Amino acid sequence: MPKVAASSFNFKTPESFLNGLNKKQNTKVDISEYKEGTRVYHKKFGEGVINYIEEEGEDYKVDINFDKAGHKRLMAKYAGLEIIK
Repeated sequence: MPKVAASSFNFKTPESFLNGLNKKQNTKVDISEYKEGTRVYHKKFGEGVINYIEEEGEDYKVDINFDKAGHKRLMAKYAGLEIIK
């Protein structure tokens, strides 16, 4: 009988996926630094400018025009934005 190669896929249960999201969530976002016109950096989309900020439940929706990636709306807790000073 031929040998079967082990799969290189790493399957996750829904619970482990959600737990991973919770660990990545930055619950201590200082929204006071986010202002319209502020330049920010995002690890995937690059640099951009905040258009406006909107309260969304216990979080904030940040509307940003990125230089290369275009227009995006991100949740502040998950976005991982860095203010460019």
